[in-house]
Amino acid sequence: MGFRGLCLAYAGLAALSGVVLQVAVKVPQDDAAGGLVNERVPSGTTPRRLVLAEGRLRVFLARDTWCFLVPFALFQMLLLSVLSFAPTAMQQRGAGAVESGFASTLPMLLAIVSSLAFGRLSDRFGRNKPLYLTGMLTMAPCALLLLTTTGPVMWAAAVAMGLFAMGAPTVVVAAYPRMLGKPELLGVGMGVLLLVQSLGQFLGSFVPSLLLGPDLTQWALCGAVLCAAGLAGAALVVACRFD
Repeated sequence: MGFRGLCLAYAGLAALSGVVLQVAVKVPQDDAAGGLVNERVPSGTTPRRLVLAEGRLRVFLARDTWCFLVPFALFQMLLLSVLSFAPTAMQQRGAGAVESGFASTLPMLLAIVSSLAFGRLSDRFGRNKPLYLTGMLTMAPCALLLLTTTGPVMWAAAVAMGLFAMGAPTVVVAAYPRMLGKPELLGVGMGVLLLVQSLGQFLGSFVPSLLLGPDLTQWALCGAVLCAAGLAGAALVVACRFD
């Protein structure tokens, strides 16, 4: 299709998604979070000013909040590193363009399974921390293997990443409201979560480009650093106090 055709195709999909969102998704006029805020807001005071006045945004400076969000940023960094650089690594090792493209995006396809499974397990057992930890511990070595290996090991890493790592974002979203503790913080809280996700995705393209060097050959170094970052994220999840 070429880059111009690809941009036009995705622009059309984005526009269509916006229309579907506007027409098909109905937002309640008085949702749960809004109702809770409005019940406590004195006349002439905005919910935002009330939140700031009572110091409720301090939750975003809390230790547990940082231990919860930093691993999510690292998860996104590893994910974008694989999506951006694994095809190049595989092709340098002799894989074809179609094979490398499919292998690097296979985890995203398998996320259809893992996201639903992680969500079901979270609802059934009421626990998110073990699932979050499983995702981080799987993502770290899989990122290393996808950047440094080919053949059966590469395919096994892609499948493992899709089935056991890609469900982590689901439990992050499930656990996050309880981490914040106050329904009126959900609006700004989701903004912070998306900011953390975007930061991680930026690092996923920036950090490997620094590690690989100008000739894109330092794959072992890049994979090792990313794996260490993923394991550090897992350690933060262990240190975080949440369900």
